[in-house]
Amino acid sequence: FVDISVEAYRVLREKSAEVISACKMIFGFSMDWEMEPIEKYLRESLKLEQSEEEALGEIRNEIEGSSVAWQNFFKQWGHRTIDPLWYGLLKKHFPPAVAIMSQVEANTKEKVDAKKAKRSEGTSQWETLTYMKKRRNTMLLPSPPGGSSPPMYGPSSGMEESVDAKEAKRSEGTSQWETLTYMKKRRNTMLLPSPPGGSSPPMYGPSSGMEESVDAKEAKRSEGT
Repeated sequence: FVDISVEAYRVLREKSAEVISACKMIFGFSMDWEMEPIEKYLRESLKLEQSEEEALGEIRNEIEGSSVAWQNFFKQWGHRTIDPLWYGLLKKHFPPAVAIMSQVEANTKEKVDAKKAKRSEGTSQWETLTYMKKRRNTMLLPSPPGGSSPPMYGPSSGMEESVDAKEAKRSEGTSQWETLTYMKKRRNTMLLPSPPGGSSPPMYGPSSGMEESVDAKEAKRSEGT
């Protein structure tokens, strides 16, 4: 029994990272316990600051001496004697026992609610930062309700002007590109006929210089892309 227990402890130490991660998920997220005390307790219990030989030696001594330790004797006596008596009083609705248990449950609930509130606050802050980042990336920065105060990235930070300038520049570039595309289509598919008498060249003819301008801009944009 002692050898099997020590070997099991050795495996837990070997997989300490997975054990700590799993306990954080179980007790931290499911039961709203603080993460830091969980990790600290497990690291101390698994004796990660010691060598494997030292840790396994201490565990072996603890197991072999547990049968005669007075702490374990008192704990076992309590489980055998006090627990049945206590739960028997609760089952019979003995007023002092019920009052004590109600106070314990109230205190526990208060601590759990405080941890939930703290965790919700942290989650809310994270969601706000994520939302702000998404809005910044898409360059849509709304003012707060009522418009009484500037947005987070308001004029004082220079972010709003920067976003407006980029949006205007992008719109201008899009407009120019649409114009050039339209002109190219007109040139390629619709050669405007000469007026009666044939004295004037087509509107987008070679003499106007427009064809060369379109080709030059097209080449420049392609190079930039």
